Amino acid sequence: MTLRFGTDGVRGPASEFTDALVVALGQAAAQVLGTSAFVIGRDTRESGERLERALGTGLRLGGAQPLSMGIVPTPAVAWVCAQRGVPGAVISASHNPWSDNGIKFFAAGGRKLSDELEAELENALDAVVAAGVEFGLSVDSNSDTHAVDEWCDAVASSVVAVAPMRIVIDCANGAAS
Repeated sequence: MTLRFGTDGVRGPASEFTDALVVALGQAAAQVLGTSAFVIGRDTRESGERLERALGTGLRLGGAQPLSMGIVPTPAVAWVCAQRGVPGAVISASHNPWSDNGIKFFAAGGRKLSDELEAELENALDAVVAAGVEFGLSVDSNSDTHAVDEWCDAVASSVVAVAPMRIVIDCANGAAS
């Protein structure tokens, strides 16, 4: 099985995102998006940590340096990519059921990938899968808590006081709950 990009990255049942496939996707992403630092964030889904480890392993095999932000909202990854001029990915299926997961990529600068770049990434993925690279999942993770602090400071500085304030809690796999 291979992955095809939809409206916003690749999504589906988490069980279909095998370690081998996600490692191959990481290698393809490093080839297509660059081998610089590569920001990764995820939501709270059970499969997220496994997918982050597999994606990071593939990125390393492709020559990139994955930087984990841990559990953060999607805009946090896009913001850090924009601030640092590096590509990134979010592991999340957004509003889809908890049993699903997905991977959304950002180009350097924090923008969503163009259709052309997604097609290039699909082709690179097919080539990596066809090559049949063997791997062992890496257990080390380069955490980038400073990036999380930078994003939180940016959000806090943009808040305008509103009275009366209402608080909303996102209990559906939300990373900022």
